[in-house]
Parts: sequence; structure tokens; C-alpha cells
Amino acid sequence: MAQLIQRGEANKTSPGLLTIPFPTKYKSKPVVVISPYWQGQNKQVSYIPTISKVTKKNFQVVSDNYADNYYVSWIAVGEV
Repeated sequence: MAQLIQRGEANKTSPGLLTIPFPTKYKSKPVVVISPYWQGQNKQVSYIPTISKVTKKNFQVVSDNYADNYYVSWIAVGEV
């Protein structure tokens, strides 16, 4: 089976749930790793972003962090 590695950033501008689509659909549910990126800030985020759901097409992140300069960086590895 061939492995597909995808990555990206999603801007989180509202509290709660954020659904992030994969550019290419996976054959089965991939492994996803996320990290907060708060551009231009010199302090930690208030809440830990958490992956709440992963499918072949997308994944969901939940937290109360949000701002025009707040991003969720991600990488996903799975089969195609």
C-alpha cells in the first residue's frame, strides 16, 4: 500500500469545532497530528486544541482558542 503524507494550516477564527478537509481523500482513516500556531504572539495558548474526529475526508479540532492570527498546523499520514 502506498502512503500519503499531507500537511497544512487552518485559520481558527471562532470558538468550538473546526472541520479541516484533506486535499486528497485517504483509503482508510489516517493518523493526524496537530499543533497550535499563534502568529506574532509571545505567549502560550489558553486551551489545548484536541482532535475530536478523523475520517477519510477530514478531521475535526475543538478548542476555545480563536483569533484572526490563530492557526492549527497539521500533518496526516495514511494509505491511498
